[in-house]
Amino acid sequence: MKATAAIVQGALALAGLGAAYATWQRPPAQGPGDVSVVSVSRHDLKQVRFESPDRTVVLHRGELNGDSVVWVDEDEHPQAKPAPAGHPPAPPAAWHRVLVGNEQAEKVLDQLASLKATRALGKVDGAKLKELGLDAPKLHLEVDAEGEKIALALSTEPAGVEQPYLRRERDGEVFLLSGMLVANLNSAMRLVDRRLHAFPPDAFDRVTVKADGKTRDFSAQVTPGGAFLPELSVAGEAKPDARAKSWHDQLWRSRATELLGKGEAPPGEPLAPLLRVDYTRRGHPVGFVEVAKSGAGFYARSEHTAGWAKLSGPVDDLVRQTDQLVEK
Repeated sequence: MKATAAIVQGALALAGLGAAYATWQRPPAQGPGDVSVVSVSRHDLKQVRFESPDRTVVLHRGELNGDSVVWVDEDEHPQAKPAPAGHPPAPPAAWHRVLVGNEQAEKVLDQLASLKATRALGKVDGAKLKELGLDAPKLHLEVDAEGEKIALALSTEPAGVEQPYLRRERDGEVFLLSGMLVANLNSAMRLVDRRLHAFPPDAFDRVTVKADGKTRDFSAQVTPGGAFLPELSVAGEAKPDARAKSWHDQLWRSRATELLGKGEAPPGEPLAPLLRVDYTRRGHPVGFVEVAKSGAGFYARSEHTAGWAKLSGPVDDLVRQTDQLVEK
């Protein structure tokens, strides 16, 4: 009897372990508003492509100067405007631009790798597709993962851009989404990084300024955590240089009003840098920024920009201060 009881208890224990393992392996149950539309691994996701009547936007991960970035590749192809009677329509002004994406671009890629819907409508008939604006959709999305391409048709009718309807082309299933996915893709400038640098102000310990054929080095005394911009002092001196700090604060806070894409240059003569600043830490390069003038505008490029970016603010005063700084 004792042997029989031990065998029974052992069998029950094994069954319990098997049930626990099966439960652990089972995907988590989906709750309301958590319907899976696309599910691919972040590693396998190669790119996403959004098509509308007037633009194509492609997002994909890549590198810039050794750093991982998201590239925002946008083609704008607006429709030709009606021409006066007796005149041929003028061709629309189209352009193509490749820029560095911001944190929102990262979130869009992650969202599309694991796209969730608030509701699944299943397969619907032709009348319902027409009602939802999916009988002849004008918006298309393609998720390109390793080994497969998932095509999606989108409609913002009648729910609007914050609740678009979506049809998965491979099986005809229809879903209702929520959030700003379509709005972000249809206005790609929301996804573009306007910063000159992605590194924090405590990432460097030396600032090298070059202008008018002269060079001056400054030591950077950083605040732990990078809460404040560093104090600068002439290399080899302990006393902070208040004028150098004021100048660098202005340069660091400069922002771009217009971004030019990879390989794109401002109109006019080729740009010749008026100043260059190199950031290093323990002798290793961290980043740089160059400032040049084209016409009445000033442009900058750095380790974090795809190309030149037009700057706002009193940049001419900044350039004059740079000349004085290297003359000291």
